[in-house]
Amino acid sequence: METKTIVLPDGRNLAYAVLGDVGDDKPTVFHLHGFPGSHHEAAIYAPAAARHGIRLVGISRPGMGGSTFQPERRILDWPADVRALADHLGTQGPFGVLGISGGGPYAWACWRSGAGGDPDAALPRSMLAACAVVGGLGPPSFGFGGLPASSRAIFWLSQWSTGLVGAGLDYAMGKAARGRPEQLAASIDDMYLSGSRGEADKAVWAREEFAYSRRALLDSLAAAMSEPGAPGPAWEARVLGAPWGFGLDELGAAGEGRVVVWHGGQDLNVPVDMARRSAALVQGAECKIWDSEAHASMIVRSADHVMEALALALTTAS
Repeated sequence: METKTIVLPDGRNLAYAVLGDVGDDKPTVFHLHGFPGSHHEAAIYAPAAARHGIRLVGISRPGMGGSTFQPERRILDWPADVRALADHLGTQGPFGVLGISGGGPYAWACWRSGAGGDPDAALPRSMLAACAVVGGLGPPSFGFGGLPASSRAIFWLSQWSTGLVGAGLDYAMGKAARGRPEQLAASIDDMYLSGSRGEADKAVWAREEFAYSRRALLDSLAAAMSEPGAPGPAWEARVLGAPWGFGLDELGAAGEGRVVVWHGGQDLNVPVDMARRSAALVQGAECKIWDSEAHASMIVRSADHVMEALALALTTAS
């Protein structure tokens, strides 16, 4: 994967990679990674994107994967960064966004940008024509009771001390990511292969045919934790765990097939009820629950279906 950067209007660097069917004239989907993560995660969807003729652009959010840390950033700041990259790439025709897990709120923020029909919005509907969310985190108003205890603790503590959260994340993962990547890989392997994330996730992690997905997730995590003190991931926890600055009922109507929420019925990372409640608030959104899948298994096994749906939505919108 070739990592590239652009300089944004405020002087920050934004790191990204172009994958899938890389032709400039192909329908484009911007991949928004999970938490903590980086643009390397998009490699999970790259084979499916290539099969369905989609140019897939993975982007790292501020403070992760080579993108400059942005003090005091909000989720609602993100659409402007996506627009800047879309303009830089000369994106042809309508494009889509794909939010994975903790990237879900950012996909919703992008979709909200064009909700009012303002042609001067960062991402008007004439540009952003499709939105998919896979295993997406719901807003704090839903409650975080169904999340793992570690996630609840991070989201709560980050509201009071992002520095402490950053130090904890750096101790748990950052130092290994920078100096002992094999140790980080072993700890992530143990987490999945122990079955603590569900049997479906264990099965996917153990299968050789999905080894590329394991590599992508490990690379994504290592790049996210590359900066000592983990300021980017710590601030990410803060904004995900606080009110987002908008409600899902503000996103406006979606045409058929334009907005689809995908989720595993056995997800132990993000409870499936978050998907159902999110989709119910977005007028016209579809909700597809795969009862036998968990979190990572849903992300991996749904790739072709998600890319096919996005390709159809973008083709019919152009």
